[in-house]
Amino acid sequence: MANADIQGAVIAPAIQSVVLNATSVNDEFPLSLDEFCSRLSSSDKRVEMIGAFHHTEKAAGRNKDIESAYIARYSDFINQPA
Repeated sequence: MANADIQGAVIAPAIQSVVLNATSVNDEFPLSLDEFCSRLSSSDKRVEMIGAFHHTEKAAGRNKDIESAYIARYSDFINQPA
């Protein structure tokens, strides 16, 4: 059985979950690079790694973004070959 969305159109449950997941991304608010790194330092004690990430992000001009994007880029950053 299909579910109706707010506008009255009927969509399949699988598509509805994708739509709801896509809209939940908009619930995140942008934060500054400094704020992200400060929060990160409370759980990750590798201050040199955080400092290097901060420098890389700042050099790339990414001074404000949503937290999930920062987390993804930090994960990629720490897993780079030396």
